[in-house]
Parts: sequence; structure tokens; C-alpha cells
Amino acid sequence: MVLLAPAATFEFFDQHLATFKKRVSNIRVFNLNDDLESDYWEVPLLYNRSLLYLVSGLLEEQEIDMPIVGMQRFFSGTDPYITPAIKRVTDYLDGMVIWSVANYGPGRQSAAEQHGGFNNDSSTQSSLCHILSEGFGT
Repeated sequence: MVLLAPAATFEFFDQHLATFKKRVSNIRVFNLNDDLESDYWEVPLLYNRSLLYLVSGLLEEQEIDMPIVGMQRFFSGTDPYITPAIKRVTDYLDGMVIWSVANYGPGRQSAAEQHGGFNNDSSTQSSLCHILSEGFGT
């Protein structure tokens, strides 16, 4: 399974973690690092952060600043992002998340600088082709 900047909440991911562990033999998640995530205007002149910041901060009904798997800051392991659900999910994804811009070798590189860039970025495309042809590796 490959996820590109998933908007899934940690709560949702945690609720399905047993199923993921049972049915998903390999996973790779491509996300923006927090510097990129918080440094581009999703809605020019109106909202100065990424789409996931918008979803997490304004559009989730349950809470403001809802932890989302596609955002690096929720992987920090520090307060206030150290709930049992976040810990279980980050442990499961340990070593499987690529924080763009990154080049950790074949299948583990991305130069996307915005969420819409993952599908057009040649580094990410190369990683996806490598995963499809060679597998996930380590």
C-alpha cells in the first residue's frame, strides 16, 4: 500500500490498525515535511498553509487541530501529540514515511513541495515505479 499525503485521522487509522497489520504486508507513506506543509498558500491571500492544515485545523468536526497521518508535526512524539492512538500508528509506520524533500534511495525519494506535486514529481514517480517493479525493500 502506498499513501500520498493521507488526510486520514490517526483515530481512523488506529481503529483499522489490526486490519492493516493483517492485510497490508508493506506500506509506504509520502508526506510533506512540516516546513513545506506550513509554507505554501493553499488558498492564496486567504489561507497561508496546506490543505491538510486546513482540514486538520478548520474542517474536522470532532476537534480543532485534529491529528492527521499526512502531517509531520503529529509524528513528533511530544505533547500534545502523544496519545495512545498516535503512538500505535507512528510505531506501525516507523521507517515507512518519506518526508519530502527526501532522497533515501530507490523507492524512498520525493521532491514534491506541495500536495498536488506528488503525482507530478519525477522523484516520487520514480519511487512508485521502483516499488511496483522491485517491491518495497527495506
